[in-house]
Amino acid sequence: MLDSFEYQALINNVSAYALTDLGKIAIQESKPLFNRLIIKRDSARLKDAFALVNKGYDIELPQTMDINYELNAVSKGIVLTSNQCLKVMKVARAVIALRKQYRSFNEVKTIHLDELFATLEIDASFLTFLNKVIDDAGEIKEDASETLLNLNRELAITKGRFDKVIAHFIQNNKASLQESFTMTRDGRVCVLVMVKDKNKFHGYQHGESASGLASYVEPDTFIHYNNEIASINANIEQEIHALLVQCSQIIASHKDALLANMETCVLIDSIMAKAKWGVSNQGCVAQLQDDNYGYELVRVRHPLIDAKKVVANNIVCTNGKKIILITGANTAGKTVLLKTIGLAFYMMASGLPILADEAKLSLIDRILDDIGDQQSIVESLSTFSSHVHAWKVALDKASQHSLVLLDELGTGTDPKEGQALGQALLERLVDKGCYVVATTHFQSIKEYGLTQESVICGAMNFDVDQLKPTYQFIQGSLGVSYAFEIASEYGLDQQLIERAKYLKVQQEHQSERLMKMLATKEKELLEQAELLEAQKQLFENEQESFKQAYNDKLKKLENTYQDKLEQLTSNMETKMETLESLLASIKPHMPQNEIAIIKAKAKQLNPNIIETNDEPLKIGDMAKINGSNSISIQGNKVDALLNGKTIHTKLNKLSKTIAQMPVKKVAKKVAKDFTPTPVQTRLNILGHTVEEGISAVDSFIDQALVANQKRIVVITGDGSGRLRSGIHDHLRKNRYVDHFELAPRSEGATGATVVYLK
Repeated sequence: MLDSFEYQALINNVSAYALTDLGKIAIQESKPLFNRLIIKRDSARLKDAFALVNKGYDIELPQTMDINYELNAVSKGIVLTSNQCLKVMKVARAVIALRKQYRSFNEVKTIHLDELFATLEIDASFLTFLNKVIDDAGEIKEDASETLLNLNRELAITKGRFDKVIAHFIQNNKASLQESFTMTRDGRVCVLVMVKDKNKFHGYQHGESASGLASYVEPDTFIHYNNEIASINANIEQEIHALLVQCSQIIASHKDALLANMETCVLIDSIMAKAKWGVSNQGCVAQLQDDNYGYELVRVRHPLIDAKKVVANNIVCTNGKKIILITGANTAGKTVLLKTIGLAFYMMASGLPILADEAKLSLIDRILDDIGDQQSIVESLSTFSSHVHAWKVALDKASQHSLVLLDELGTGTDPKEGQALGQALLERLVDKGCYVVATTHFQSIKEYGLTQESVICGAMNFDVDQLKPTYQFIQGSLGVSYAFEIASEYGLDQQLIERAKYLKVQQEHQSERLMKMLATKEKELLEQAELLEAQKQLFENEQESFKQAYNDKLKKLENTYQDKLEQLTSNMETKMETLESLLASIKPHMPQNEIAIIKAKAKQLNPNIIETNDEPLKIGDMAKINGSNSISIQGNKVDALLNGKTIHTKLNKLSKTIAQMPVKKVAKKVAKDFTPTPVQTRLNILGHTVEEGISAVDSFIDQALVANQKRIVVITGDGSGRLRSGIHDHLRKNRYVDHFELAPRSEGATGATVVYLK
């Protein structure tokens, strides 16, 4: 989305006003944040910075403020070099100087920047030792310690004595020496002796010259002094290392404070850079309005157009108006104005000034745009396909607080279909209640805009006499394309132009004829629709009658079936009673094996027969009628539900059996609602160690997330700043933290941190 507005080019221009490299990077990496609290905070700070710049005040900071590497190194126990220590010292000096400088800005009231400058604090004793050890060139001072001073004096004396020995040796041996001065080989002072005389001197040979005509010789008289100087230098290096260890340890003990001060300096630098850019380009700080106010831009200019060429325009979209329809000739500046409006909202959300005399903007939640030819070969998207894709995204994501920017609405396809789609899209966006700025050439869309109370029509002015655009937006007007006039001005054949005018008239007449035909066709279709509706109603009535007749017949059949079933059941019971009496009379006289055979055959004939015992059935016993799932016993009468029908019998007709109770599955009860216990929004960790504080903060964040609390305050106190810095380092790594900032004065200022959760 931002690419359509050349946003990166804009912030690159602004970043050039920053003093520090980190300040430039901070601006270049900034992104719009549509958050009311952040915008209000950034606008207040920017307004203070504007006041300072307008009074001629500016801050002073070194270009290099990045000491992240050095601070990270000392935290791991790494010893810094003297130049690295000097880099840290310069940042500390800059912090002290900046705070002192800000105190001199007493003429301007800047309460919001005061909060930032108040956090700039460096312990003066921090630099005392470092200044004693390291000079402004990044070298260790000779008198950095008493030991080092004595070693340097001893080295100077030894070198003085050695110089006399060297001079005496050269004076006495000039004939054997190729050069009358000494050289250093492997850290040892030597003389260059001609090869023929190299064995003339007692000592140590360190090789030959490149020409092979001479040898590097360390005479016996040199060895003692070389050894002594090497020993002193080793002691000096040891002492310097010890001093750098102390410097590194001091820096490590102030690491958190240094990091916090560096970040604050970078933030101040970026704010002042934005203000300087805004003042130099005659911009202003946007005023954030209440929801549904709309927006008002007085003499707004596009920030990337040359100030000598850019045209200022007035845009008013308030009092319930939410849609601006921009018309006008080609190259008249419609797209530029569209982008100018979008950039104004992006710039406010990025903490940037707006190039306008005055800017009043409501908070929006996002910008959705369809600007330019976005066809893609890779994604197989034509120009029109890309437009449709952008429209779909806008319809899916836009809310009543969104801003939708549509350039050349409805183009890229058949003009009639395109303008119909464009109008339908506008209608849908009107229903959604979002802010819309659209450009168009289509007459039907213009006419639609005139009929809508929420739509503001406006046109880019065109100088008819000179046939040139003025790039001036006239709100409340409808633009004309002036295609024929422009074509004529650029030398297009006049006969061709006259032919085009004739065709336009013919097309208009053709359109009228088509409209009449469509009206007639619409009437015919309406009549057909009415006829179909009547036929549909008749069919539904007949269907209802048939359904009622069917249900009546079905019910009659069911009643008949029930009567027949009950009759058959009664006859069966009578026969069964007779049969049972007969069996009971012959059973005592029948052998058991025959009874068993009869039962087996009966089982074969009907596998569902339940074996019973001869014990009489009493109330409380389990009984079964095959196929029944419901039995009711009242006295000696038994009613059983069998296959959806009720069977009546007597208690003495049932035999005892063992029934297995069905097992019901019990579903686990799941709580439908869970209401988190309300949590406090302030956590006091004063007196905690960093580790204890981190543990407490993590637990507090978990509670806040469960309670859907998005903003908490962690109270660390000022103190040394170690606890605050440790908590800040941890918050940067916490995946549930969106961002955090020092609390306003009313909530604890530097002694508290406001944390915003995702």
